[in-house]
Amino acid sequence: MKTLFVTLLGLLLVLGTGGCSKQQAGYQVHARFANAQNLEVGDAVLMGGAQIGRVESLKPDRFGPGTGVTMEIKRTAVVKVDSIASIISGDSPTKNSISLSSGSPGAANAVHGATLRSAETTTP
Repeated sequence: MKTLFVTLLGLLLVLGTGGCSKQQAGYQVHARFANAQNLEVGDAVLMGGAQIGRVESLKPDRFGPGTGVTMEIKRTAVVKVDSIASIISGDSPTKNSISLSSGSPGAANAVHGATLRSAETTTP
């Protein structure tokens, strides 16, 4: 009975804190865009057409006009430091995403907190 109680208490603690830590869930990379007005938190981050993450936050760029975008990337996804982030406009204002280029094969892998270059908004 005591073991069951301890097990349930541990499970409640894990669920109550949101499950696994962000480091276990993935890592964050950033990009700055001159115009990200139709991008929303939760929008998909794609590479090669596959979803590898989502938009975590949008904040006014502290370095000048525009918007700083933070993306949460799946732990298993490899983003290169020379990958380029582009906003892809969908068929409606609420169906946008960010597409990351694959980068150069010889480039280093981006780490948590890296800032990627960005390109202008494109349409599919």
